[in-house]
Amino acid sequence: MPEFEHDRQQLQLILDQLHQLMDSAEPSGTSLLAQLRWELARRLFPYLTVDAMLDPHRQAKSGALLDEVRIHLKAWDSGRIASEWQTYRSETRGLVRSLQNHLA
Repeated sequence: MPEFEHDRQQLQLILDQLHQLMDSAEPSGTSLLAQLRWELARRLFPYLTVDAMLDPHRQAKSGALLDEVRIHLKAWDSGRIASEWQTYRSETRGLVRSLQNHLA
């Protein structure tokens, strides 16, 4: 499954970039953040779906992560991110850690 491994590597890169953006004390690079969030959703949802099919033991965790990401993306629009940056940073760091652990 070389394509599956490639997708995992691409997701790791996206998560690394998100993690770096969360180091900023103020919201900056909002267009980059929007692009990374879109790219994460575009790649993550199919990846976790396939992951769950390939390994039934990971099915529950993959499903829970999908739900967590959906809720996160829906709750945090660009206006809320800008006005509640510190909270967004904290929540996003936790989500990024969970996803990185799952992909490892």
